[in-house]
Amino acid sequence: AQASKRTIVFGTMVFFSAGMLLIRCAIIVLLGLIGKRWAFAYIGADLGLYLVTKLLRGDIWYWVPLGDIELLASMIARVTSKIITDFTSIVQFRHPYELGG
Repeated sequence: AQASKRTIVFGTMVFFSAGMLLIRCAIIVLLGLIGKRWAFAYIGADLGLYLVTKLLRGDIWYWVPLGDIELLASMIARVTSKIITDFTSIVQFRHPYELGG
């Protein structure tokens, strides 16, 4: 592909990511102004839906072999990567095996 087309795609992805980050933060702030319960409910529902989706797809177990605490470690790793990605928009975590694309 031509360099100008790649530049347009890159710029569009940057603006889209920044817009999504701004929208998510604005929603949480506005819900927090209404009441902290609403903000925590929104974040909890988002994380809950994410984990249910991972569970239904059979993708909840993470790659770290830790024996008896694999499920707990997997949940912590999944939630941590989801929160980091949601509030920083790190593109590398958008891998299909990490957050789903």
